[in-house]
Amino acid sequence: MFHRSRFNRFFTLPFLAGVVLICAVSNNASVRADDEKPLEIAAIKHEGEVDFEKEVLPILRRSCLACHNTAEAESDLILETPKTILAGGAEGPGAVAGKGDESLILQLAAHQRESFMPPEDNDVGAKDLTPQELGLLKLWIDQGAKGEVTGGGPVRWRPLPAGVNPIYSAAISADGQTIATGRANQVFLHHGPSKRSLGRLSDPALAASPNEYGPAHLDLVQALTFSPDGNTLVSGGYRTVKIWRRTPAVAVKRWSVGAGEWKVGAVSANGALCALAQPNGQIKIVQLADGAVKQTLQGPASEVLGLAFSKDNATLAAIAADKSLRLWNTADGKPVANAELAAVSHAVAFVGSAGQIAVGRDDGIVRLWSIKAGEKVEGQDTPAATLEAGAELKGHAKAVRAIALTAAQAEQFATADEQGIVIIWDAAQKKQIRKINHGEPVTGLAWTADGKTLATAGGGKTLTLWQAADGKKLADLRGDYRTRLSVAAGQRAVSLAKKYIVGAKADVDAANKTKTAEEANVKKSGEAIKKAEEALAKSVEAVKKPLADKQAAEKVVAAAKAKLEKAKAAVVAADKTVAAAVAAVPVAEKARDAAKTRAPLADPAVKLAEELLAAAQKAAAANKANDLLAAVAADAKKLVSQAAARREQAKKAIVDAEAAVKAAIAAKAKSEAGKKTAVAAVPAVEKEIKTAEAAAKKTTDAYDKVAAAQKAGERAVAGAKR
Repeated sequence: MFHRSRFNRFFTLPFLAGVVLICAVSNNASVRADDEKPLEIAAIKHEGEVDFEKEVLPILRRSCLACHNTAEAESDLILETPKTILAGGAEGPGAVAGKGDESLILQLAAHQRESFMPPEDNDVGAKDLTPQELGLLKLWIDQGAKGEVTGGGPVRWRPLPAGVNPIYSAAISADGQTIATGRANQVFLHHGPSKRSLGRLSDPALAASPNEYGPAHLDLVQALTFSPDGNTLVSGGYRTVKIWRRTPAVAVKRWSVGAGEWKVGAVSANGALCALAQPNGQIKIVQLADGAVKQTLQGPASEVLGLAFSKDNATLAAIAADKSLRLWNTADGKPVANAELAAVSHAVAFVGSAGQIAVGRDDGIVRLWSIKAGEKVEGQDTPAATLEAGAELKGHAKAVRAIALTAAQAEQFATADEQGIVIIWDAAQKKQIRKINHGEPVTGLAWTADGKTLATAGGGKTLTLWQAADGKKLADLRGDYRTRLSVAAGQRAVSLAKKYIVGAKADVDAANKTKTAEEANVKKSGEAIKKAEEALAKSVEAVKKPLADKQAAEKVVAAAKAKLEKAKAAVVAADKTVAAAVAAVPVAEKARDAAKTRAPLADPAVKLAEELLAAAQKAAAANKANDLLAAVAADAKKLVSQAAARREQAKKAIVDAEAAVKAAIAAKAKSEAGKKTAVAAVPAVEKEIKTAEAAAKKTTDAYDKVAAAQKAGERAVAGAKR
């Protein structure tokens, strides 16, 4: 133990300051070390050699192969086989046989070397290797990085279990002849009129042998849609979109649009484009002709739950889990407009002749939205658009899961919810037409081309057809039968041709009847346009003065608010001045009291000095030959002068201190008066603001009234011209 005096002598202040500095540097170094701390590599006990294909490859497949495969090969590094790993890439060999600590892939995976693998916030959700996985990778390299990939033998597909066949998607061809449903990884076809099964689709590439019948996809079929001419069917599954030709039913094209699971899709009305979305919000618009990615859209930060093309194929709509509705231009991929939804939604479609956007929400409400073009802004080619919320269609008690359109009935569309309720709506009149109960949650919904039949598919094994006119059930499609329908197809063609002839004659008669009426309407519409344009010109002129008044009132309000801020700032400054003045008074009084205390000591000092001087002069006079006594007398004289000067200084200090006290008291009174004035000014300014805001409200109301009249005039002109 140190003795206290010895401790104090050795641990001086400069030394302690040095200790503090050293500790601070050490702490900073510790923080940096934590930020760059490598991952732990566990010591693995393993019997025999590590099997690359069975033990190491699954780890790399989960966290590394998305970027380092034969197709991608980032930094020219491929991690699919021991041979490609040892060969390495742009940064040298991926592994050094027998030397795990010196191997690139272990250093990157263990965060011992930049850039870390897998990278943070990667697109496929790959996670860091665990200590055990890093230990197994190191042990495999230390053992020589040996092994090969055999593939584990051919894949043999087996029939799906009875309980794994829900219908997640459905589509009807435009002629109403073919209905497609997606059950698990299978696509089943039915003939609409006869309610007979046409079998299922098979991708030969997925069959274990040429004689076996393979599935349509490796994973669940999440989306189906026919081209407008009905000759091709598009199906979407995990990472893959396939195009099928009607006869024979085989996959004629297949392509990959990148890593990840593509869960939501939509096909444009002209059959040229397909939109796909991943759970991470990435959206791609793909050309179905060749699989080329036309646009990659900056989607929402959350999962996309629904996609839809406009009827003219120019706009793509997307709804996401963050309760957003977003629109893009399909030609250039630029955002068009966005809006916030009241609830999470899973269904979206462009409906009605006016191009409204219907969004089916999880709270059971179907909300209609309209796209409003933005006002032209100088220097911008295309003004920004906005989404205006329209009518709320209520009728569902559960979450809406599907929306389907009918080309034959321009204003009609159907919605389905997770309770199995299907409602047919009129988009123009914004009202319910008919309600149908499917009996179980509906996941697929589609119309026939003539708009007379509606198909619903749910989680069971049945696809149900309904008569749209009265909601009557027509048929439940089940089974796995096959048939050829060439004769029936020919009969349908003849019947359809006859209908066309009858319809053409009726069209001619109707055209002759309407010609006269149209000529009369042209004249009336011209008069209506002229009248509407005159009214619009008056409303445009009428809005000028209210607009100027509104802008002037807004400036007065802004000026008054700025004045209020200054008044409040003055109050704050006055508070500080008062506080300083109040604090100065006791300081001055203390200085005065100290001066008065010292002053009485000055007189005795002068008297004592004078007595000393008299004694010294007397002694010097008595002994003139003594030079020392003469010097003492001279010093005593000086002492008298100094004591007298100090006495005068003490008197002056009292006078100065008294003056300082008076000045401090005066400053305090002045600052308090200033604060009172500043505080009194605030209510007056606030009253001024209220008066200005009231005047501004009047001018704003007047402007809104005439502006509404102008908008009404614009709509009247547009309506007269239609």
